[in-house]
Amino acid sequence: MADFTFPAILPTDSDDVVLALKSARSLWDAADYPQAARWLRKAATSAEEAGNDQRSLDLAKKASDVESAGQELASAGEQQTSAEPPYVQAIRVAVKRSVRDGELFVARLLETQPVPHGSHEAFLVLTNPNADLFDPSAN
Repeated sequence: MADFTFPAILPTDSDDVVLALKSARSLWDAADYPQAARWLRKAATSAEEAGNDQRSLDLAKKASDVESAGQELASAGEQQTSAEPPYVQAIRVAVKRSVRDGELFVARLLETQPVPHGSHEAFLVLTNPNADLFDPSAN
């Protein structure tokens, strides 16, 4: 799979081949390998219908290569995700020095809420990602 390259659009390709190749590439980039291979086969069929037999054979072979490469990538992805992924819970906050006692004053900011004047935007990162700070029953 290391030497796999996605087929490029050639100046001699018909409009149907170009459309199928663009669709296949988009699906490949989205990691939808079976559909990418399907669209490459459509490109091969369109090339054959346009009378370009060699291009049709090349695209059909690339469709098989995409299936193989996609299976390798999918199985590699499964191996990587089988370990527990690190999870971080962060809360967007505004931080400023309290005028009463000089300590830090921290206030939660909603997603679209602007940072108040005199405050600094920060993220509070929890060391326990399963903790729910906003559940009143949790201690």
